[in-house]
Amino acid sequence: MPSNVPSSFPSHLPSLVPSSSPSMEPSSNPSSVPSNVSSSSPSTETGYKGWRIWAATSLTGWAWDVFDLNFYSNADCTGTKFTNGNAIDSGNVGGGLGPESAFDNNVNSQWGGRLDENNNFWIGMTFDDALIDVQCVSFLDGSVHGVTEIIVQALDSDNESWFNVRQGKNHVAGERQNVPLTNPTTNPTESPTKSPTKSPTKTNCSSIGPYWKIKKFCDKEAGRVDESSTYPSFYEFDKTIPKKDLLAKECVHAECDGNDCCRVGRERTCANTNHKGIKEPFFKKNQCKKGWKVRKRLDKKACTKKKGWKCFWKDCCVKRKKK
Repeated sequence: MPSNVPSSFPSHLPSLVPSSSPSMEPSSNPSSVPSNVSSSSPSTETGYKGWRIWAATSLTGWAWDVFDLNFYSNADCTGTKFTNGNAIDSGNVGGGLGPESAFDNNVNSQWGGRLDENNNFWIGMTFDDALIDVQCVSFLDGSVHGVTEIIVQALDSDNESWFNVRQGKNHVAGERQNVPLTNPTTNPTESPTKSPTKSPTKTNCSSIGPYWKIKKFCDKEAGRVDESSTYPSFYEFDKTIPKKDLLAKECVHAECDGNDCCRVGRERTCANTNHKGIKEPFFKKNQCKKGWKVRKRLDKKACTKKKGWKCFWKDCCVKRKKK
């Protein structure tokens, strides 16, 4: 995160900024947005080519769930809602929980945020064809995987760097917070809106059963992620999540599924899966039938047996030419 807070801000943005700022800034993101933060004053043009909310950590320390995020043209979070940009984030769990799920006007979907390489969270949007003048940011995050403090940042069009616009402190995780960016009538750093919108009632992964049963569910029962995908992938148990956190992890819908409690496994091809479904560097020649040999470009051949969970020998082998 930025090592220095800009010395001044554009005239249409508030001069009130946090007295200190996080020490590290994300160094990369999936959309190749510049991650450096300017130490000088940003351009005074009306609007900026990107906006995001940034958090140094979350309540759990490893995940941040955001159900809804909107950028508005008016300071009271009304008017034009800017949604025609490219969603960007620090990282996500995959399987339909990418950053675009926070901008779909559906609080039953969510961004399943993960840390970037500098252990920070951020989610936002960049705009290719216009400078966007955001005057208010509204977001709703999870009560378990939520945060207590965010920083609104903008992407300066001149030097391709992010700078801090306003800090939102004392956020109550699981309640909607509106953060005005210009001439606020109330200080957004003190408390959320008077009548916060609570996040939907959620179940958690413990509803599947104890820890061992969640493991069995992910590895054996959750199944294939996308039936229509060219290369099949299946849900797997995520050993990186601490036991206590996994049991408490919120689910998007009333009934937990693989998107909620598991991770998305590898795309299964002849280059990484054998005839038993076990992960291997490549399909072995002794797994081919007599008179057949391992084909070339194994990474281009998807597994097809048992819905793609394991490779059929004909997926990965070709008949030898007669001499």
